[in-house]
Amino acid sequence: MPNLSQLQADLDLYREARRSILTSGQAMGGAGGRSLTLADLKWIDHQIRDLEARVAQAQNGGRLPSYNVVLGGHRE
Repeated sequence: MPNLSQLQADLDLYREARRSILTSGQAMGGAGGRSLTLADLKWIDHQIRDLEARVAQAQNGGRLPSYNVVLGGHRE
């Protein structure tokens, strides 16, 4: 299982890939009608969300983050 620094490094790479897709596009055309698809933004976004969850879990000692539900708008 990857450690926190490895997960964070992967997350940084996926975020950079996403930035590249948004600025350069996902596909490019060449001579003779040929085209090349570079990446899939939807898949990259899914990987980013997965890695963010894994980083949060690693930062929380291997446990999933927990949340408190506040009903009625008041917390006692």
